Amino acid sequence: MNYISEIKAFYDWLECNPLDATHISLWHGLMSIANKTGWREEFTVPMSTLELKTGIKRTNLYKARNKLQQAGLISFREREGRQSAIYKILSLCTPDEHKSDTPVTNERQMSDTPVTREYTINKLNKTKLNNDIPPLSPTGEKADEKTVEADNKNPKDELNQIFKDGCAGFTESLKQAVKDWIAYKAEKQDKYKSTGLKNLLAEIANSVKTYGETAVIEVITQSMAANYKGIVFSKLKNNYNSQPNPQTVQGNSVYHSQDQAPNPGAIQANGELTEEDLYYLNKDVEETPYEKKMRELEEKFNVKAKV
Repeated sequence: MNYISEIKAFYDWLECNPLDATHISLWHGLMSIANKTGWREEFTVPMSTLELKTGIKRTNLYKARNKLQQAGLISFREREGRQSAIYKILSLCTPDEHKSDTPVTNERQMSDTPVTREYTINKLNKTKLNNDIPPLSPTGEKADEKTVEADNKNPKDELNQIFKDGCAGFTESLKQAVKDWIAYKAEKQDKYKSTGLKNLLAEIANSVKTYGETAVIEVITQSMAANYKGIVFSKLKNNYNSQPNPQTVQGNSVYHSQDQAPNPGAIQANGELTEEDLYYLNKDVEETPYEKKMRELEEKFNVKAKV
């Protein structure tokens, strides 16, 4: 019996003899089992196996197999006790159809296996050859070496190089502050890319030249502490503008701003300090050019500030 020929004949037969889906499913299940037995004329099948193969409940299987037997597609006979029924598939093909059709299982296995291997080998060879060919440009021409090198460049290595170049003139304290800021941004899932990192380092370098390293490190630390999205460089400008202008020395007097000159009372000729002088001399901050000048004047007049 030929499996394919039987299936073709079965569906040709269905065109004039329609069956329910349950009957068709049972016929396919019995054909599958008959094929596994090597097309024995008769074979036994437990009801539990048919339930598993077809997905049909046992009560409906009894009805379905009776219908197939009445239709002349199968024959079966029950046995005593708990023994399984004996089934027989009734062929719908003529003897000529069985001769003309060769079994597909052996033919497919013999023909497909070499072709699959040959295709796999050819595909591997083609892939290996393509690895040696430089990528093509959109116009179909071979890309030059610089383009290939740029495409293969590691983004992480590029960022490391940008950081190294941008921090070339920074002290270790400032470098660490910048590293802390970059790590802080990464924790917020807002990592820097090449262009953003370049602009950040340039802005920090310019701010250091204008406001000093200590002020820049302080504003970076404050921005992280306040959970800001970016460094508030505007604070540097505001703090710078709020500081008094360097004092002007005229004769024996020191003036704290241009607007106050020539108001006397800063450091007098007798070496006494005003309250305003004491305030700036005792500020707990890093010494600014203004405060440095005040200290020099204090040493010059040999006067100690009173706290």
